Amino acid sequence: MQGGKYPYPIQLANIKKNQWRLEKFINLGYDKKELQKKEGELWQEIKKIADSSSRPPNTCPAFPDSKFIGYGWEWAVYELPNKREIVKVPANIFKEVNEPEYLENTRYAYEACTKHLRSFVVDTTFERIKNNNRKINILKQRKIIGKEITSINTQKVNPQLRKNLSIFAKGILALLEEHDWIPDLHLKSQEGSWDVWNLMIENDKPILFDFTAYYDVWRLYPQRTREEKKIKGKYWRDFLNEINK
Repeated sequence: MQGGKYPYPIQLANIKKNQWRLEKFINLGYDKKELQKKEGELWQEIKKIADSSSRPPNTCPAFPDSKFIGYGWEWAVYELPNKREIVKVPANIFKEVNEPEYLENTRYAYEACTKHLRSFVVDTTFERIKNNNRKINILKQRKIIGKEITSINTQKVNPQLRKNLSIFAKGILALLEEHDWIPDLHLKSQEGSWDVWNLMIENDKPILFDFTAYYDVWRLYPQRTREEKKIKGKYWRDFLNEINK
């Protein structure tokens, strides 16, 4: 996708097939090696921006009395005063996260996830609201009563969690088959357990709460997508086989 008013190629959270962040260079006939070089340059450019960015404020100006929880390259996360909901607003690292199209593409990714993962995806609403004469993208989610996990030991999970992880893994593989894409979960086998990101456990259920990634390796260029599908598909099939033992 072309950057337009942005100094670098943008993706706008678009997970639809054949939507490439490095489209300009694909159209110029760049081969895989040249695209890999452009990917490295893009990564260095956006990482420099992220590393030099400021931490979001402790309270979101659009939501008085909200409490800062954390942030990533896309969203800053705040707990609302009712303590039952959280709100995600642009972290103001990359300005395009506040584009209306970014919000709609994030909604599309959410709907793709819910189709295959159903109740394993946290309920989310999407809005553009006006704050200080400026419209901003927001995502509202119920607050998950659980904990974020970074690893799964398939030998130690209880039967209910084992069953739910199996269903979740099957949903991920179905999502991969339909869209040539999955969320940024980073599942990988590591010394007797499985590393994982962006997943919470609530009442013995895995819950997905992030649907897009600012730097989405699945939509850089076609060769990268094919490689990711081969590697990540194998990880999830191996995980499913192991959790079903």
